[in-house]
This record gives sequence, structure tokens and C-alpha cells, in this order.
Amino acid sequence: MERLSESNKESAYQAWCGKGHFDANASIFWASEGDIIKNIIDTKVVVTPLNQFYFLLVWYLLTITTYGTNVPAGLFLPGMIIGCALGRSLFSFTVFSFDQIGIDPNPFTN
Repeated sequence: MERLSESNKESAYQAWCGKGHFDANASIFWASEGDIIKNIIDTKVVVTPLNQFYFLLVWYLLTITTYGTNVPAGLFLPGMIIGCALGRSLFSFTVFSFDQIGIDPNPFTN
């Protein structure tokens, strides 16, 4: 449960959290497709790397399921969401790896 502030008020989803708090997982799982991309790219909604991986796995499985059906479900935005989630997961893994071997990741993240 994260603290709700003015900077993340429009993109955060409160769900069943108390007043002034929001759930980061609900902000990426229950948002519209455009807001999902915004929440993954933006650093205002902080999601743990494990939950990012779960999100990536869920969206990947849903996308490959709809790809095999004869229903026009759209593939552009789900592909963008999977790419954003994969990039964010790889970024988190890289920062974690750099921290483990003693390299400062800040010059690469700015």
C-alpha cells in the first residue's frame, strides 16, 4: 500500500485501501490500456519486480489466448503493454545486478 500524493493521484487506483493510500498492483492490473502503459513507464506508481513479472506473465497469456481466437481483439496495445512490462522487468533486473556487483546504475538511468 503506497501513499497517495498530488503527483500520482490521477494515475493511481485506490481500490479498497484507506483514505490517502493506493494499491500499486491494482493501478497496473485494473487500469485502462493507456493508463497501464503510463503507469509502467512512469515512476510515480512503484511496483515490485516480482509483481511486474506476474503482470507480464498474465498479459502475455491473455494476449496469446486472444490471438488464437477468431475474435477481433486487437494486438497493438497488448503488444505495447507486454513490451513496456518486459522492458521495466529487465530494467529492474539490471539495476539489481549492478547493485550486486558494485556498479552504480544511476549514470545509466538518467
